[in-house]
Amino acid sequence: MINQVTLAARVVSDIELRRTNKKSILVTDFRAMYQDKKLANALFIDVEVWGSEAQHVTDTIKRGDNVLIVGELRRDVWTSKNVATGVSENRSKIKITAHRVVLSNPSNSNVEVNVQINTDTNVKSKDRKSVV
Repeated sequence: MINQVTLAARVVSDIELRRTNKKSILVTDFRAMYQDKKLANALFIDVEVWGSEAQHVTDTIKRGDNVLIVGELRRDVWTSKNVATGVSENRSKIKITAHRVVLSNPSNSNVEVNVQINTDTNVKSKDRKSVV
């Protein structure tokens, strides 16, 4: 099964860098928004980035930036207690685990982005503002 997603979106939250408890592995979390051309429907999705790419994203991406996200869809599942009823409920959400996050500039018609995903994810861009 192929699990691959490429999303052009805007970063709508602050970038948060943290370390895991076990091995001091870097992870970055942020929220992205995709909106169709009619501006009628907006999709907000959480994005996580691991390892050296997490540090790179934290150093180069900020809230409001347009980005190209390349990664895979993941489903987080957990149980939480309903405060009103005291009953435990199963919860889940879909997020993107990103392999690459690249700055994009939709107003620049000369931008050409070529994304290829194999075993080693490669992202190439002719846009000088892109982060690879």
